[in-house]
Amino acid sequence: MDEGGPERALGQFLEASGNCAWWVALSMADTSLTSMATKGMFLTHWYHKYYEPEPSMRRLALFILLVPFLGCTDRSDRTASAGSVLETGRLSQALNVCADNETVEGIDVSHWQAEIDWDAVAASGIKFAVIRVSDGTRTLDRHFARNWAEAQRVGLIRGIYQYFRAGQNVQEQARILLDRMGPPGPGLLPPVIDLEDLDGGNNAQLQAAAFEWIRLVEQETGLRPMIYTGSYFWDDHLQSNAYGEYPLWIAQWGNDCPRMPAGWNRWAMHQYTATGRVAGINGDVDRNRFNGSLEALQVFAGGMASCGDGICSPGETGRMCPADCPHCAEIPPAGRIVNEQEPCFLAGGPTQYWREEASGHEGHLYWTHTTDNENSANYAVWNFDFAEAGNYRIEAYTSAQWARSQQAEYLIEHGMNSASAVIDQTAVDGWNLIGEFQFIAGDNQSIRLNDNTGEPNEGMVKLVADAIRLTRLDAPPPSPDSGMEPPVADAGLPTTSDAETMTADAMPVTPSQDGSIATDTSQTPNRPDGTVGSPASPQGLRTRNSGGCTTTNGPLQPMLILCLFLGGYGVRRLRGRNRMQSPR
Repeated sequence: MDEGGPERALGQFLEASGNCAWWVALSMADTSLTSMATKGMFLTHWYHKYYEPEPSMRRLALFILLVPFLGCTDRSDRTASAGSVLETGRLSQALNVCADNETVEGIDVSHWQAEIDWDAVAASGIKFAVIRVSDGTRTLDRHFARNWAEAQRVGLIRGIYQYFRAGQNVQEQARILLDRMGPPGPGLLPPVIDLEDLDGGNNAQLQAAAFEWIRLVEQETGLRPMIYTGSYFWDDHLQSNAYGEYPLWIAQWGNDCPRMPAGWNRWAMHQYTATGRVAGINGDVDRNRFNGSLEALQVFAGGMASCGDGICSPGETGRMCPADCPHCAEIPPAGRIVNEQEPCFLAGGPTQYWREEASGHEGHLYWTHTTDNENSANYAVWNFDFAEAGNYRIEAYTSAQWARSQQAEYLIEHGMNSASAVIDQTAVDGWNLIGEFQFIAGDNQSIRLNDNTGEPNEGMVKLVADAIRLTRLDAPPPSPDSGMEPPVADAGLPTTSDAETMTADAMPVTPSQDGSIATDTSQTPNRPDGTVGSPASPQGLRTRNSGGCTTTNGPLQPMLILCLFLGGYGVRRLRGRNRMQSPR
């Protein structure tokens, strides 16, 4: 008997072909080993079901499985004298940010810690405690009232947090917290929303609910709430970089320099373990660090940081309070040079590993050694505040005497996007091209350079942080007093709007005598669409850097066609085998 007729045959064909196409498309979009391992379980089932029974199909199926690995390149080859630009929509490499300098120890507690001896906690050196008020609207923390009163009695700085449930009433949740917190005042941290649970919903529901909670609480208290989250949860589900001026309480255990979610380049508090021990508490307790001195914590917990108190508190920025926070001078419409000795620049991480030299642009530069560690220890950040939106060329000054890294990766936050550019710092003694990027008007845009380039620790490779030059490419010539040269005519440099990665030899760059950059298009290979050095058309080849592999999406269409063939052929063989094995 025919097993299911044409309807079943069609279903089997669509299932086999669809599974194959799914594998090819997703694998070529993401070739990280973690992703491959996850998909491997599915592929094992697919291979055994459709192709293992038929020996003639095995080679074709194996070819399909290996396609995503074609063109993989090792991270050590990701160098480009003219910059390798990657547009990702989020940072392609995580920003791991250490404390600025001093830190202050604290805890967060709930009814899980049972009855706490708060006198012993205070005597142990703990300076602040953040106390849970509820889990959504349905579970009020039964120890909150006692913990709240006792923490105040022993002189601790207090904070209140709520485990947020997107599936429950937002207004009721906010009201629970606000009523029990009382009015802001001395000794009180900003109220906290704890974002770590989808609560059975989807991203859109969580975003709408969480951002509404933040709006309501900020409106009533006059304070920007503190946001507790993990970087992966925020990036995967909240998917916004619009909250960088809100204090961040980042959760990452076992790492002194936590990974930043999109939008932030500094944390206010860091939950560094869930298994801490503190006198007065039986069992494990969350331990936290405040990023700053005890005096800065006291100001932060004053209800509202006071502009002019001499402390740049979490939530304050140079634009809001230049008297307290170093203010980054605005980037004029034509662009300017941002030096590493002005407030726009931060040499982050352990200060003992940064060196200063009387060399480089205007006779000064910083350098540190590169590492092949997973996380960065030292990093440099150039912050930008643009007077106007525009397309800007970015160049880094690299001194041949000191710059030795051949795979320096610059992470660019521009507008609502992020990008990565890898350059060979040894290629140019002077202005070294990073790439072109579209910036929006305003601040919260930056470039970051991490020390974990992948070059071996034992190599003692020097990584230089010096001046950055931004040149406007879509504006009239600069005024005579801007200090900038007129922009060089666009020679077809790829822009991040095309999400394209340049190869090391695709853009020969020649520094001119006046230090400006000119691109030698005579050496630039023609693209498939006949243009010279210009971005590929939407139908052209695009590349994506994913976890150390570069995959070319060019063969995607023929591979999907091959999937249809394999699906049809595999199902035909499978059905033929089933007929021979079926009793007649």
